[in-house]
Amino acid sequence: MCDALDGRHPDVPQPDMRAETAVLEAVIAFDNLARSPIMEERSSLTKSQADALLGLAVIGKMNMTQISKHLAVSREQATRAVAPLVERGLVRKERDPNNRRVVEVSLTEAGRRELDRGRDLILQNLSEKLSALGDGDRDRLERASREVVDVLRRRDLR
Repeated sequence: MCDALDGRHPDVPQPDMRAETAVLEAVIAFDNLARSPIMEERSSLTKSQADALLGLAVIGKMNMTQISKHLAVSREQATRAVAPLVERGLVRKERDPNNRRVVEVSLTEAGRRELDRGRDLILQNLSEKLSALGDGDRDRLERASREVVDVLRRRDLR
C-alpha cells in the first residue's frame, strides 16, 4: 500500500528525506500563514501575478520562458498571468534588441508600488495572526525564521 501523502511504498527503503520534508512543510506553513481569504480579497492580484511581479523585482528583466520557469507553469499560463499586469501598467514588455523574436518583461514603478502595497497587506495579515501567540512563541518563531533565512543565504540556496 502506498502512503497517500507522498505516493511511496512503505516496504521499499527510501532515502533520508527528513530535511527536505521539513523544508517543504515549513514552506507550506509559511505560505498559509502569510495568505488568508481576507488578504486575497484586499489584493487585486492573483497568486501567479504576484509571484511574477516578485520574480521581476528580485531577478530583474525576464523573457516569457524565464517567467514560466519561475512560476513553474506553461508559457501560455505565464502569458495569461502577465497580460493583465501589462494592461494595468505594472510591467512592460519590450523586444530584446539582440533578438527581436524575444519579448522581455520588466517591472514598472507602478509594479514596485503594487509590490509594496502587497508587502504591507502581508505584514498586516501576519501581525493579526501572530498577535494570538504568546511572547515566548512569538520570539521562538522569530528566531527560527531568522535562522532559516541565515542558513539559506549563507549557502546561497535559491
